[in-house]
Amino acid sequence: IVCAAVSAMTMYTANLITDSFGIPCDITVDEDTATIALTLEAESELGSKIIASFKKELVALSEEYPQNILVKE
Repeated sequence: IVCAAVSAMTMYTANLITDSFGIPCDITVDEDTATIALTLEAESELGSKIIASFKKELVALSEEYPQNILVKE
């Protein structure tokens, strides 16, 4: 459940930023370490707010399932 939630949230966030708002970003997924990095390629207040919201939801998920997810800066 956690993996599916993180995958869905990540794809939604990436598509919202790039497709809906046209903000360029870089997304790196390392399947060996199960790590996802989402970085804006340029300053964007809207993009930053979307990523902050994404992080807030990941933190909430990590509080519910601490054995399954760790959110880093």
